[in-house]
Amino acid sequence: MSKLQPHETHRALVGAALDALPPPLHVKAICKGCPHPAECKGKPCLNDIARPLLEANAFSRLMLPAQARGVEAALREGKSLQTITSSLVRHGAAVCTPSKFKYHCAAYPAWGAEMKALADTNSRFNKGKGRRGGTHCQRGHELPTEPNALRYGKPYTKCSICQKMAWDRGHIPNEEIIGRVMVQLLLKRPISSFTAGGSLGFITSHKNFIAMCRAYPEIDALRLAVIESHRAKPKVKKARKVRARKLPSDDRSNLQARLTGVIAAQPDPIHSATEAALPRNLPSEMRRVIVNDMWVAVKEGAIALDDLPKAVNDFKASYNRVFPSKYAPPSVDAPAFREGATPLIEAISESEGLWA
Repeated sequence: MSKLQPHETHRALVGAALDALPPPLHVKAICKGCPHPAECKGKPCLNDIARPLLEANAFSRLMLPAQARGVEAALREGKSLQTITSSLVRHGAAVCTPSKFKYHCAAYPAWGAEMKALADTNSRFNKGKGRRGGTHCQRGHELPTEPNALRYGKPYTKCSICQKMAWDRGHIPNEEIIGRVMVQLLLKRPISSFTAGGSLGFITSHKNFIAMCRAYPEIDALRLAVIESHRAKPKVKKARKVRARKLPSDDRSNLQARLTGVIAAQPDPIHSATEAALPRNLPSEMRRVIVNDMWVAVKEGAIALDDLPKAVNDFKASYNRVFPSKYAPPSVDAPAFREGATPLIEAISESEGLWA
């Protein structure tokens, strides 16, 4: 038999293999140990399909019966499809390749559907099986008792200590950030000027800068040079701000006397009592005159100090009589006209119309 060319498709290879088989094999009985006898009935055997390819030093796209039985046995034992088809050393020798398993399932749909269902079940069960139910992480740190994180909407438990170590360790930024940091170091700029968060010249965080220094000795040398240059500068002592001490009420009253040497005059109790008795809404000029009149009345003994609140209205009426205004009620003792001294009461009494 001539050697098959590598560029020929699988369909041509399978067709050539079927044509080369003798007629009795197309209608032969099911071979012993077939992985899927129901679907092999009336079809050529897998060994007969693969024999021409193996003789031509090629690989069959479908699995051999031994491989199919091995895959089925491994899946029924609970192994994952990745373990069966992977070429990693820790998983051992692979039974078949992933593509061969896919093509074989497509050629035999009933058997393939059953094997895919087993593979999905084993994959869900074996996911995280190594650390499932464990109390410590792979570094020996104790894990929280409850899930403390979400991934794709599902809760899971992660090591808080490992996460904090990774956060503190930082990561090495890209080349652009490294170049900008080296420029700042060559200019002898303070490290905090480009690592402090919120500053105008911020480039990268301090932990990432330390990670850069650990990875690149030349950057670490520039860092040490910057630190030494700033240590050599003379320190300028800042002026201390002196805050004013809050004085008690008694010290506050005698503050001027202590500062100037002049004893401040004590407030007059009569003046304070008159100020407290008057309403706050009085005009300043009216208030000043009434306070003076009340102070004189108390000094002369015409009114007691305790009776000042009761006599406020009398003093206001006296002020309105002397200084009438458009807001105050008219006084009968006021002049009736702008020119002349005739009181209003006399003008009213002389008018006949008012008393008619």
